[in-house]
Amino acid sequence: MPEGLLAAMWTLLIELIVPRSYMDTLLQHPNAYHTFAFLALTLLVFRTNVAYNRFWECCTSVTVMGGMWGDAFTMAITMDELINTNKREYGEAGAAWLEKRRRHQMLMARRYSLCHALALQYLRRDDCLKNLVPSDGRQPKVPMGAGAFGGMEQPTSRADPEWQQLEVLGGLTESEIRSLESSPDRVGYIFSQIMHLNAQRRCDGGLGTDPPVLSRYWSCLSSGMSGMRQARKVEDIPFPWPYTQAVALCTHLFALTFPLVLAHFANCGSVSCASPNYWMGPFLAFVTVTSFAALDQVAVALEDPFVHPPNDLPANALQAAFNNRLNTILDAVRRPADALTTNSQLVCDLDRLPEGDEKYWGEFAELEATDVKLATVNFLGQWRKSDATERATRSHRVKACMRLLLLVACCACAAARPRTGRDWSKLTDKDWDRIEDEWSTPEEKEEYEFKPPKPGKGVDIDALQKAMEKQEKLKKKGKLKKGEQSPEVKKMLAQTQQTSGPAMLFATLDYEGCCKKNETEKIGTRWATLMASAGMAVQTYVIDENMVLYSTQAGGFVNEIIEYVTQQTECVFVEFNSQQTPGPAKTPEY
Repeated sequence: MPEGLLAAMWTLLIELIVPRSYMDTLLQHPNAYHTFAFLALTLLVFRTNVAYNRFWECCTSVTVMGGMWGDAFTMAITMDELINTNKREYGEAGAAWLEKRRRHQMLMARRYSLCHALALQYLRRDDCLKNLVPSDGRQPKVPMGAGAFGGMEQPTSRADPEWQQLEVLGGLTESEIRSLESSPDRVGYIFSQIMHLNAQRRCDGGLGTDPPVLSRYWSCLSSGMSGMRQARKVEDIPFPWPYTQAVALCTHLFALTFPLVLAHFANCGSVSCASPNYWMGPFLAFVTVTSFAALDQVAVALEDPFVHPPNDLPANALQAAFNNRLNTILDAVRRPADALTTNSQLVCDLDRLPEGDEKYWGEFAELEATDVKLATVNFLGQWRKSDATERATRSHRVKACMRLLLLVACCACAAARPRTGRDWSKLTDKDWDRIEDEWSTPEEKEEYEFKPPKPGKGVDIDALQKAMEKQEKLKKKGKLKKGEQSPEVKKMLAQTQQTSGPAMLFATLDYEGCCKKNETEKIGTRWATLMASAGMAVQTYVIDENMVLYSTQAGGFVNEIIEYVTQQTECVFVEFNSQQTPGPAKTPEY
C-alpha cells in the first residue's frame, strides 16, 4: 500500500511539473520500457512460485511426520498387547503384567507427544520450553478458533502468548527440562529415547510379534524422522539471498520508473489538449505498483511456513490433533481390567510414587528419573479417570434423552386428533372400497388385476396325422419338394412345442438411460416375479445390455408370456421361433 501511494503521488507530480515537450524527447514509445517491466515481472512471478512450492513441501513433510509417527505408535501399542510366549497370566500375575504394559504405553505416549511438539517448535524457530504446557489431550486448552488453520479473521491473534503454547501429554518434568536444555538436538534426543524404550521393551517380553513384522515399526519411525528432516530443510535453508535482493531491487526500480511512462502516455499533459485529466496515470500507478509489492510480500510470507503470523501453519492445532490421535489409539486397547486393577490410580495429582510401584517398571525404564515415572503414573491415572468420567457423562446423556423422548411422546398423545365416532359395523361397501383404494399400491392393483393364463389344450394327434397325409399327397403331385414341410404341418409342430415342451423367448428392452446390464436385469426380474405370481414359472437370464432370455418348461404359457411382456412400456419386441411380436417401445426412432 505505501509503495502504491508513493508511485501515484510521483506520477501526479510529473504530470503537473514536467513539460510535455521534455517528456516527448525523453520517451517516444513505451516499447523501450517493456523489456525491463517484463524482466521485473518474470523475476517476481518465479520467486512467488518457488515460495508457494516451499510452503506446500513443508506442509507435506509435516503431515508425513505426524502420520508416520502416529502409525508407529499404533503398531507399538498393538504389538505390546501381545505376549511373545503365547501364554497369558491371570490373577495377580496378570494384573501386574497389565500394569507394566500400561506404564510402558503411557511413557511411550508422552515421548511421542513430546517429540512431535519439539519438532514443531524447531520448525517455528522457538527454543523456549515454557511454551510446552501439560495436557491430557482430551480438550485442547490452546486457541482453536476459526483461524486455527490459516484463517485471517483475526490478524493479530497469533501474537497472543497462548498461540505459542504446545500441549504435551503429561507435561514436562524438571529432569526432562534439564536434559533438553543441554541437548543441541532436542528432537534427536527424544527420538533416541523412543528407540531405546522399544528395544528394551522387546527384551523384557513386550512387543510380542515376529521380527519381520517388527521391522515395519522401525521403518515407520524412520519415515517420520525423514519427514521432519525434510521440513527442517525448508526452514534451515532460506531462499537464495542474491535472488531475493535482485527481486527487491527490480521491484523498487519499477515503482520509481513506471510513473514516468504513465505520466507521458496516460495523459496528454499540455494546454492544447482538448480534455486533460490528471487521475488516470496516478490510479494505474497505484494499482500496478501495489500489485507488485503484494506479490513480493506474499512470497516472503510463504517462504517460511511457520514464522509469519497470521499466515503460518498452526503448530498448536497440529499438536492438538496429534495428541487426539495418541489418545484414540490408547482408548482402542482399553480393557475392563484397567479400572479394576489393584494398583489402578484414579488420582491424577500424586506428588510421589505409590508404595511398591517400582515392581511395575521393567528394564525399559532403567534410565528414567523418578519424576518422569511419577508424571507417567499421573498421566495413566488421567487416562483411566477420563474413561470413568465419559461413562458417567454418557449415562447422564442417555437419561436426558429418555426424558426428552418421554416428553415428546406425551405431547404427541395430547395433541393427537380424536378418533372418529363412527361405528365400524355401520360402514358401507363403498366405505370399505374407499379405504382399500387408499391403502393399496399400484403394484398390488396390477397384481390383482392380472388374470392367470389358462394352460394349453395339448396337441390333436388325429389332426396332425391328417395334415401329414395331405403333405404326402402334395409331395406326390410335385407341389412340395422332398424334405419340405407344408405350412399346416409347420404350424401344428410349432403349436406342439408351445403346448408340450420347454420354450425360450427373447425380450428386447428400451428405457430411459438405456442400456445398463444391472438395470435391464432389475426390470426383467420384476416381470418374471409378476408372471410367477400368476402361475407362469419362468427363469430370467440377461444375455445382453438390452436383451433378456425367458425360459419356461411349460410351452403352453408361451402366448400368455408374450402377451404380458409386450404390454410393458419398456418392451421393444419379443422373439419366439424367429417371429417378433412388437411392444410399446417399438418406435420408428428405435
